[in-house]
Amino acid sequence: MPVIVKSSGGDFTPLDPGTYIARCVSLWDIGTHESEYQGEVKTRRQVILQWEVPDETSDDGRPMTISGFYTLSLHEKSNLYKTLVAWRGRNFTPEELAGFDLETIVGAPCLLTVVHNDNGRARVGGVAKLGKGMTCPDAVHPLSTDPGAEIPEWVQAQIAKSVEQSGNAPAYKPAETGDGDEDDIPF
Repeated sequence: MPVIVKSSGGDFTPLDPGTYIARCVSLWDIGTHESEYQGEVKTRRQVILQWEVPDETSDDGRPMTISGFYTLSLHEKSNLYKTLVAWRGRNFTPEELAGFDLETIVGAPCLLTVVHNDNGRARVGGVAKLGKGMTCPDAVHPLSTDPGAEIPEWVQAQIAKSVEQSGNAPAYKPAETGDGDEDDIPF
C-alpha cells in the first residue's frame, strides 16, 4: 500500500500587504495552550479568527482568507481587546467587559490591514470599523456559527495540541489570562 504525502499548506499565495474590506467568517476556540514568554511558561486559552477578503480570490474563485491567533482575554493590553475596540469603533462598557459574546463578530464586516512578516507570511496587522458609506459583500465561505460548518484540518491540529485534548495538564499553576504580555503568534 502506498504512503501518500500531502502538502502542509505552505504552497498558497498570501494576500499582498494592504488594507482590504473584509468579513469575519470564523471563530474557533482552540483551547488552552502552553507558551514561553521571556523564559516563563504560561498557559492561555486561545481563539482563531478568520476573515474573507471578497476582492481577492484564490485559484478556486472563492475569496481569499486570512486568520489571526488571539489569547481569549479582554484585558485592556491584550491584542484581542485592542482589535475589538478598533473594529467596533468604541470602548467596551463595564457590562460588556463582564461577559462579551465573541460569536457576535462572526459575520461582521471590517477594514483589515494585512502585513508580511520577515518570512513573507501574511498576517493581520490591524482591524478597524468600516468607514461611513462603505459596504462589504455577503460572505461566500460558510460562517463557523452555521450548524455543520466544517473545521479545517489545520485548526483541528491546533485543537489537538491543546492541554484539554492532549491530556498534558500543566504541573504548575496556570498564569492568569490577560496580563497584557501575550502575543498572537501561532505555536
